[in-house]
Amino acid sequence: MLFRSSDATELAGLCDRVVVMSRGQAVAELVGEDVTEEQIVSHAVTSTATVVEEAARTRARAPRWRRLVEGDHAPTLLLLAVMVALAAVITPGNDRYLSSFNIYTVLTAATATGFIALGQTVALLMRGIDLSVGPLAGFLVVVASFYAGDGAGTGDLLTGLGLMLLAAVLTGLVNATLIRAGRFTAIAATLTTYIALGGLAFLLRPTQGGFISLDLQNRINYVYGAIPAVFLLLLGLAVLLEYGLRRRHWGWRLRAVGSDEDAARRLGVPVTRTVVLGYVLASLLTLLGAVVLMGQYGVGDPSQIGRAHV
Repeated sequence: MLFRSSDATELAGLCDRVVVMSRGQAVAELVGEDVTEEQIVSHAVTSTATVVEEAARTRARAPRWRRLVEGDHAPTLLLLAVMVALAAVITPGNDRYLSSFNIYTVLTAATATGFIALGQTVALLMRGIDLSVGPLAGFLVVVASFYAGDGAGTGDLLTGLGLMLLAAVLTGLVNATLIRAGRFTAIAATLTTYIALGGLAFLLRPTQGGFISLDLQNRINYVYGAIPAVFLLLLGLAVLLEYGLRRRHWGWRLRAVGSDEDAARRLGVPVTRTVVLGYVLASLLTLLGAVVLMGQYGVGDPSQIGRAHV
């Protein structure tokens, strides 16, 4: 009987031979006494560079179309192909579609959401979710609006940035504490901070106000040709996080906690610390998205920013 499962406990109890899969490749074959929950999870999470290299050599011998279809980036490439096809249809009838202004505007809007999405991905990897990212972004812009107006000095800007950083870290800590110590579900915990941040933002600024200085907006919105500098930063950070997820211990720990928390703990993974750091990282990435929103909206308005990026 061939049995397929992602539950290591179930596999260890039912099977006398287990082939462990990781990243689309067989990374280990366990037989007899080696079929334990610890061994299964260990091989899945910490597959060695040798196994990965051998899998890469195997893929290299396969036809190029097959490597493309079976690769991790196939969904992204498919989405890119759809976007190119739409552009090919729209461009002949609208000469503004590929204009520098339109490209810049779309990429800037995507950048703010992109930073926040990276943070949300960290939460999802831990089998959680963070509903508070939208109100957090709005709250951070409101905080900045008190310190980044016209005439603000370097000290004011540093104070505002420091308070934004503090608020982001505290939000991540509160989310993680509610989940780990308070035994809240991720949805309940982050919904609590969602409501709290929205209320705090309205207490600080009941109405729209606190315009961000044009000089600071111009710095945030700096462009190379038609490409925003912050978009290039987003791409670089995404590549760095992708590398960390696949090659560094903290990335393996995130995957282990999200795959099977009990098994990860038996393997020595500091589960609580990983969850805390994960939610703090999610909030810090949201902070980067809020900085982009400062340049995009230029005003402290939680009712608009919070809803737009939930």
